[in-house]
Amino acid sequence: MAAEAIETLAREDQSAIWSRQREANALRNAVKDFNPGAPDSWVFSF
Repeated sequence: MAAEAIETLAREDQSAIWSRQREANALRNAVKDFNPGAPDSWVFSF
């Protein structure tokens, strides 16, 4: 029972990490489309 709960929490955590990374990539791509030189000078640490 406890192992299943830990597995579920780990899966949800990984899903949240992937979702956050997708959002960061979408933001970076939107900024790059708007201003191609901007992402080179900024640090995206999401």
